[in-house]
Amino acid sequence: MTKSHPRRVNPPAPTRGVRTLTGNPRSAILRLSLPMILAMSVQTLYNFVDAIWVAGIGADALAAVGFFFPFHFMIMAIASGIGVGGGSAVSRYIGAMDRSGAQQIAAHSHVLVLLIGTAVTVPTFF
Repeated sequence: MTKSHPRRVNPPAPTRGVRTLTGNPRSAILRLSLPMILAMSVQTLYNFVDAIWVAGIGADALAAVGFFFPFHFMIMAIASGIGVGGGSAVSRYIGAMDRSGAQQIAAHSHVLVLLIGTAVTVPTFF
C-alpha cells in the first residue's frame, strides 16, 4: 500500500498592499496616512469656503459656522470610523465564509449609525 502525499501548492505571491503593510513601518504609515490627510484637507477647505460664503450673511452666521466646525469634524470622524470598522469586520466574516456573521455586523453597524445619528441630530436641531 502506497502513501499518497497531498500535492503542495505554492502560496500566492503577496500583493502590493500586503508588501506595503509588512515592509518598512515608516513607509507603510506614510502610504496609508496620505489618503486620510488628503480627505481631511478637502474637508477643511470645504469648511473654509463655507465660512467665506456665510460671511456675506453676517457676523452671527459666520460665528455659528466657526462654532460648529469642530463638532462637524467629530461627526465625520465617528461616521468614518463606523464605516471603516464595519466594512473591515464584514470583510473578515465574508472571507471566513460566515454569511450570517457578516449580516449581523452589517445590521449592528446600521443600528449604531441610526442611534448615533439620532443622538447627534436631536440636540443640534434645537
